[in-house]
Amino acid sequence: MSVASPDELRIINDYILLPMIITMVERSRDDIKESGITLADLYVKTTNIIGSVIVRELTETKRTLRGLNIVVYSAVNVEDGAKYRYRVRGKEDHFELTREYVRTEIVKRIADYTAALFQKA
Repeated sequence: MSVASPDELRIINDYILLPMIITMVERSRDDIKESGITLADLYVKTTNIIGSVIVRELTETKRTLRGLNIVVYSAVNVEDGAKYRYRVRGKEDHFELTREYVRTEIVKRIADYTAALFQKA
């Protein structure tokens, strides 16, 4: 049984995934900039907005972790992903994220951020 509650695990998961999502959004933005496609400016502005939202979310996630006194340690690569250790309420535990899960989650979240952006429009 995990020493962290389901909500705490979700926050830890966000803390791990959000920087990866930022990297993917920035890489996509840079690729679009260099592509010369007709609507490049629109796509770049969209990725900048999405990136800003994710950075704010990551900042809030870090603040929440500090408030809950949760520490997440660097990942250790394992066969099909990465193992993350964390400390909560003075107790250590770990969980693993597979590459497939991370890839799927990143795609899903970027789609969610994009949908949310256009719902506001």
